[in-house]
Amino acid sequence: MCAIITKLLFLLVAAVAILVGYLHTQLDTTLVWENVQNLTDGNIEHKVHTFADGRKAEYFWYGNIHSVNEDTEYVIITPGTSHFFTLSADDYAKKNIVVAAITLPGSGSDPSNYPFNAETYVENDLKKIISAAIPPNKKFLVVGVSMGGAVAAHLSSAYDLDRNDKTLLVIPVSPLNPADTFVGQHLEDTSNFRFITKNTILKKIFSWFIYFNVIRNNGVLFSKNEQFTATRPQHKAHFRPKLSDDFLRSVKYGSVGIRHAFDIISAPWTVDWKKLGEKKVFIASGTLDDTTQPSMQKYLHEKIPNSEVIEFDGAHLDFVEIFDDLIYKTLNRE
Repeated sequence: MCAIITKLLFLLVAAVAILVGYLHTQLDTTLVWENVQNLTDGNIEHKVHTFADGRKAEYFWYGNIHSVNEDTEYVIITPGTSHFFTLSADDYAKKNIVVAAITLPGSGSDPSNYPFNAETYVENDLKKIISAAIPPNKKFLVVGVSMGGAVAAHLSSAYDLDRNDKTLLVIPVSPLNPADTFVGQHLEDTSNFRFITKNTILKKIFSWFIYFNVIRNNGVLFSKNEQFTATRPQHKAHFRPKLSDDFLRSVKYGSVGIRHAFDIISAPWTVDWKKLGEKKVFIASGTLDDTTQPSMQKYLHEKIPNSEVIEFDGAHLDFVEIFDDLIYKTLNRE
């Protein structure tokens, strides 16, 4: 009897999720790009890159954007489910750093909806944006957070040392597939991710579920450990409202961006591990992270020769409290 009830409840949840997803596809989410293309706010600018086929992608330009010089350092933040409005743009300007934070297709003001994985996304989109934004003779630091870690690893391994010699992976998700190549704690800790990204139907159901809950909660969903760390005296409370606003913006086009994130993390990694090992790779790991658990960062550390793990006393989303400092440390701009 309990099994029947459980199945009925699952079918009900799935039906509601499908209905919500269908209704959302009927909404008018047309974006007038010209209204946001020239958005400027001090040391932050909104940018739109137009590809040869007419597609458009957005990114945000932070830091010393008004007086770039030969000593300016560049940072590429690869797409995740956040746009990083928690960054300290004025501090980056003072340190002569320029940051390009690129939006995941289907998130924010980017309506793109097309199938891809990290490898093809790097080749077809990110490298073109970088070519347009970063001078050809300048190196850049590649940064990836959470699911963006997969994108960052692929992007970094696509460039030689003369363009990219440092990479920062912050609370990154590790490879999920093929499962039969993993053992031990890493295999166990990635099982939930593997289940919800097992096939297209499950990806759609869980992306709609997350979208619905972000809207219902008016922002970020906090894990058990994130709720705990919010009660600690050292917690920097002003970051989380920014992050919630950021996630609300991320789901402007509904569940599309979340589904793209699932597509990226479920695809097997095709990075050049040896090439990554020739670079300075930092991997930040939260000791209380119950989303991308420390075993995932340990796996990456073992796969990337000469990489360095930076542990911090916090849960998954607590990375925002130290994010700027991690970038400064990697650039030796502390």
